[in-house]
Amino acid sequence: MADNLGFINPINMETATQRKRRLQKAKEKYKAKRAKESEGDRNSRLQKRREQLASKTPEQYEARLKKQRQRYTQMTAPETPEEYEARLTKQRERYTQMIASETPEEYEDRLTKQRERYTQMIASETPEEYEARLTKQRERYTQMVASETPEEFEVRLIQSSQRQRQQLGSETPEHRDTWLNKQRERTQQCRANNLLAFENAINTICLHVCDICTKRCYPNQVRK
Repeated sequence: MADNLGFINPINMETATQRKRRLQKAKEKYKAKRAKESEGDRNSRLQKRREQLASKTPEQYEARLKKQRQRYTQMTAPETPEEYEARLTKQRERYTQMIASETPEEYEDRLTKQRERYTQMIASETPEEYEARLTKQRERYTQMVASETPEEFEVRLIQSSQRQRQQLGSETPEHRDTWLNKQRERTQQCRANNLLAFENAINTICLHVCDICTKRCYPNQVRK
């Protein structure tokens, strides 16, 4: 594929094997560069990254997340179960290393940012998007627990209890009230949607006549 100047971008012509090889080399180069990085350089780099992200508008933030999701979907689509497990293991290790070196202030700052992002995300959600998100969460949870061993199950419960205690311990009364109010609003909205769907279903009258059997039918029983 040619660009605006008529030049052909070789990346657009590479095969899947070539792309995989190129990405692997890029990862190795990135790891080698980070391995030589001092603690001060690392902190400076991360601070610049945080400042860049903080300066983004909500629209830019959403656009970036959308691109990340698309890349993530493309990356994980051809994954085998073994590759999926290996990737999850690496993610858990990185997360463990990250939180192990966190100070209490960094931990609180991270939780605050997570709450803010989550609040922004659900504030702009439609009821349909909310239901779709919950459905995906349930599917991921079902897949996760289906492959769990009894030992992993116990570890997960312990970690979940610890996170819950930490969250409740750092939660302000105002934040808890806000969270509970939003939960009530979502519950009321879901109930209202379910009630409306039920009423629409039972109030439907069989006014349509089948061209073949000439019987009265409901709208979902006939095709035009």
